Amino acid sequence: MFLALGRTRRGDLVASSGIIGGISGEWRNRLGGKLDQHIRLDLALYPGFSGGPLLNARGEVVGVNTRGLAHGRAVTLPVATVNRVVEELLEKGHIARPYLGIAMQPVEVPENMRSKLPAETRVGLLVMHVENGGPGQKAGVLLGDVLFEVGGKTVEHVDAIQDSLATAKIGDVLQIRLIRAGDIKAVSVALGERTR
Repeated sequence: MFLALGRTRRGDLVASSGIIGGISGEWRNRLGGKLDQHIRLDLALYPGFSGGPLLNARGEVVGVNTRGLAHGRAVTLPVATVNRVVEELLEKGHIARPYLGIAMQPVEVPENMRSKLPAETRVGLLVMHVENGGPGQKAGVLLGDVLFEVGGKTVEHVDAIQDSLATAKIGDVLQIRLIRAGDIKAVSVALGERTR
């Protein structure tokens, strides 16, 4: 049994009890933030509960509750994630995230290009926008390029780029292979720091 605590707008302490409905490994929220564990709650989180603690039967804090990460479902940020974020905020004053500075969408690779690519490649990522002065532009990525490999792995979804960035650090160099005007190009992108 678990207990979620919160405060009403008047400042009254409120509680809700229930169970954890599911636990899985690492996951990323829709904004790209990495969480150490997915803890799905099977209890009611009323207004005022987001940001409050989830306690186990021994009174230990398991994590911080929220409805803002999983399309309105109640989830808990694990203590390990909270501690990691707090340490980075204390050290740097912000959360440093590496980025490429390009916007992409999946597209089918033309049939005549497939023989030049790894056998499993059917879809790539079309570059729709290159941020002025961003890491992608500095590396020479152009509007209309089609990325098909990042860090030696084929990419078919933007999530694959997020996976590559999740373990990377600012300043790391990411090796990208792409299609440009019917030719295969290799580009090295030094990851920058997202400032917004």
